[in-house]
Amino acid sequence: QQLPPPQSFQLLQRELAEAYEVQSIKLDARVPDNIDVLVLAGPAGFDAKAAENVDQFVMRGGALVLFGGRFRPALGDRENLDKLTTGLEDLLGKWGIKVSDELVVDTKNESFLRPEQQQLANGIVVQELVQQPYGLFPRLTDDQLASSSIITSGLPGVVIAFGSPVSAEAKVGDDARQVEELLRSSGESW
Repeated sequence: QQLPPPQSFQLLQRELAEAYEVQSIKLDARVPDNIDVLVLAGPAGFDAKAAENVDQFVMRGGALVLFGGRFRPALGDRENLDKLTTGLEDLLGKWGIKVSDELVVDTKNESFLRPEQQQLANGIVVQELVQQPYGLFPRLTDDQLASSSIITSGLPGVVIAFGSPVSAEAKVGDDARQVEELLRSSGESW
């Protein structure tokens, strides 16, 4: 059986649909006026027209939630990651946001099950699942999340898989932009 792409976010869509009206839209045209919040989960390969439609939606006062990074697991390959281009890099740069081409590695992390083969003295090969810490899954506890934000308050923690450093620049004056940090990896991350 073929597995769905790693960026399908079907569970997120089902969970949101329990409390909100959820619509799938295409970004090759203007975002409809009845959309209040645009959630882009795992965007990749957007063309200039799609990026422009996202920009226009935000400029009209729409809210944007972006679950995006620079890396994702390579399909069918447990050991490697694919580097992505979302097509939104220039737009995010215009807004003062930069997603680094690096990965965050943290000693405070989540573990995962990894198959490991072991050859016994009698020549029999046994495969077992071993739980191993994995630095590319930083585990953030409640003290690393902004308690003043409705987005992160009340969360006991979060695990970020294959996360990249994000920086955002605040501006003052006519082009005012407020930046609020919602989460931060531990002091032992790099």
